[in-house]
Amino acid sequence: MKNLFTFLISVVIICSINGQNDWTNFDTQNSGIASDTVTDIVVAPDNTVWIGTVNGVTHTNESDTWLGYNSNTSDIISNTVNAMVMDNTGTIWIATQDGLSQFCTGSGSWTGYDTNSITVAPIPDNAVNDVIVDNNGNIWIATANGGLAMQSGNFWTVYNTAGLVTTPIPDNNINAIAVDTNNNIYMATQNSGIAIMYGSNVVHNFNTENSTIPGNTVNAIYPAGDGNIWLGTNNGLAMSNATGNMMVLDTLNSELPDNCITAIFPDLNGNIWLGTANGLVELDQQFNAIIYNTSNSNIPGDYITTICINQNTLLKATNGDVWVGTYNGAGYINENPLAIKKHFIKNNHLYIYPNPTDGIINLCYKHNRAALIEIIDFTGKTVLKKTVSTVIASVDLSRL
Repeated sequence: MKNLFTFLISVVIICSINGQNDWTNFDTQNSGIASDTVTDIVVAPDNTVWIGTVNGVTHTNESDTWLGYNSNTSDIISNTVNAMVMDNTGTIWIATQDGLSQFCTGSGSWTGYDTNSITVAPIPDNAVNDVIVDNNGNIWIATANGGLAMQSGNFWTVYNTAGLVTTPIPDNNINAIAVDTNNNIYMATQNSGIAIMYGSNVVHNFNTENSTIPGNTVNAIYPAGDGNIWLGTNNGLAMSNATGNMMVLDTLNSELPDNCITAIFPDLNGNIWLGTANGLVELDQQFNAIIYNTSNSNIPGDYITTICINQNTLLKATNGDVWVGTYNGAGYINENPLAIKKHFIKNNHLYIYPNPTDGIINLCYKHNRAALIEIIDFTGKTVLKKTVSTVIASVDLSRL
């Protein structure tokens, strides 16, 4: 009996039953979205959704009304949108390949910023990769060639490698930026790892030469409130804790479907959602992963360009919706989906499909001894135990 127990804990799986795998998808064939290539998504406090694409911005609401903003219908500075953010006045800031656009949703007025701006202060580079709002309401932009810039009032303060006026930064090509609760600025660079600006005078740089970061090309960065810093690189996911220790997850040591991490977004339950070049990942606090791709779900595409989670606490009916952008349109899942979280699976004896599922799961078990399958719901209550001894077994979850 002792040997059997040791074996069982090595193959036990736990199924999380939280809802239906119900993706709602939007593309140019079934909606008013401007393009199937979606680059960013913003969910506003009024529950309307702004979708950035390579053909302008689309705004939609719960009444399924679609409004498009492009160079033919508005004063947006470029149709090629890279990123967006909404400030606390309801103004949408749009980072594009040809400058920065400011759209005041109340008045409907547009303001454009580029390197040749005259009526407003010019920006250091037209290729704007990202835009954020800090805790003081200042606008920050990350550019492809001109470094970092902060708008305060009518002026831009520029941070670049030259450091002629401000503290130098390690790379002028910045893919993404983020801000923490202390108003420190985090830069994900194309060639030099990450840089953290404490205040306006101290910049710390972490790269493959002075840290265990898996790659110098960083696509996404998220400073969590607990002191952890999450980094998405082309060579895997890294998490640096408050003591400076770094953990790296990749396809060799984890369930990540791809080493190219394109987006990082937290939810209200402490989970981290990751966009990759081969699917969407929900990572819980024990680093167990649920993978969504076009093989096991109706997510619109495998290459995830952006993630946005509706965290408007007043909108309880939709709070927690997970939106994704792909090269095949946008989509959201309106509840925590039904999926399998695999624990203690060793030696590749057990395969589970489809995963996620809306009912039947199939277990392909390549071993000559029995395995115990335990299914728990989101409260931790065991709802089913089953011993599997056949090569392929099915479990019906639809009635649980």
